[in-house]
Amino acid sequence: MLAGAADATKKRDLSTKLGVQPDGTVENEFAMLLSSLAVDKTGSPLAIANGVFTDESITLYQKYVDFLATFKASITQYPSLPAAVDDINAWISDNTLQLIQEMLSKGALKSTHVVLVNAIAFKGMWIEPFNPSETKNHPFYATERHKISVKMMFRHDAAVLSFKAPTFTALCLPYKSATITSATSLIAFLPNKGVNLRTALDDISSTKITLARFSKIEYRRLGFPRFELRSDLSVLDVLQSLGYPIKGSYSQMGTGGNRVDKVLHRAVVKVDEEGTVAVAATAVLMTRGRVMRQTKPDLIFDRPFAFTIVENKTNTVLFVGMFSVQ
Repeated sequence: MLAGAADATKKRDLSTKLGVQPDGTVENEFAMLLSSLAVDKTGSPLAIANGVFTDESITLYQKYVDFLATFKASITQYPSLPAAVDDINAWISDNTLQLIQEMLSKGALKSTHVVLVNAIAFKGMWIEPFNPSETKNHPFYATERHKISVKMMFRHDAAVLSFKAPTFTALCLPYKSATITSATSLIAFLPNKGVNLRTALDDISSTKITLARFSKIEYRRLGFPRFELRSDLSVLDVLQSLGYPIKGSYSQMGTGGNRVDKVLHRAVVKVDEEGTVAVAATAVLMTRGRVMRQTKPDLIFDRPFAFTIVENKTNTVLFVGMFSVQ
């Protein structure tokens, strides 16, 4: 949504970083992505919502309003954004399965006249659920010397989609879907023993991960932890360091000066025997001022690992996370 408010140079740079083809536009490619992901369609586990909240000090330019329409973004104006914080938080909650509550505060909105919010919600059920009676306390090795007990979900004599790389083993756990076009999977990456997660991540990032690489491998035991992750981050500087030219002015948004003040991100991921619920919300706060037949082996995810939730047809990454315990 920021790209449509940027001048030509910044919009080009943002589009390039977002992977938009040279002959394409952000709005057209996003629309095609939504269509290919079958977002909000019957049977789809995925829902995406975009909302724009402004105060009365700004009039959005019509060209930007038309741009937002391609994202199906709702636009709501209030006399004051701090006074409307409960309404904005309620919108975020409603679009994240009520798992993200009170994301914004009056203080955070004190000098804000526009808030751009993207919310994504995913609820997927395993094609092959884990049997709750097989969930046991099991050690998880946060480091080689530090272990704690976690709830480990088990399958025995399990034939699962997997592949082995020099530094890690990848596991693919598919979710139920009403159609092929809405098929999704969780892909988890377990570093080999003696390899730390950071080293494995370097290899993961340089390895093309597609479903074609996976094949059915039978394990004596498959163990995967039941867990819940929550993150609450301010990511403006992080995004900037990753090459996203977000800081600066957005002259095509509306009247007056419009600069990014903060980018807040909150996510919740829950994995259990039945499946996965994952939600996230990102809020961009605008201000006037400056401002990731041999013996059957075991595959036990009992040390820090990375995972993604992907849409299978387009290989689009929906969520990325790392799991560890302290």
